[in-house]
Amino acid sequence: YGRFDSEEYDEICVSDTMGTLKFRDFEYIICGLLRFGIAKSRISIHLHINKENEEEAKRILFTCFEKGIYRFDVSVISEGGCSVTMDSSKLKSNMSYEFFYSVLKDYESSS
Repeated sequence: YGRFDSEEYDEICVSDTMGTLKFRDFEYIICGLLRFGIAKSRISIHLHINKENEEEAKRILFTCFEKGIYRFDVSVISEGGCSVTMDSSKLKSNMSYEFFYSVLKDYESSS
């Protein structure tokens, strides 16, 4: 296990390729990373989204903005998903720019 040494690692990516990450679990993971001294600038987020989990993803992104986490994997096209672990009919696409910017706009108007 050891400590997070900036000479060995550039980034920790919290990646939800199945689109099943719940806000409560995300918050636990992020708080743990920050508590153990991982710099916010070294944390990135990779989400897969569809209509089923849009609200969870929105809560996750709002929390990122509030905690100063600003590195996200965002896709130009709405494709992707982990076909190894899920039936292809249940795949959730990579987070799109359209979704990301709509959440960012909602966040800014709520602040």
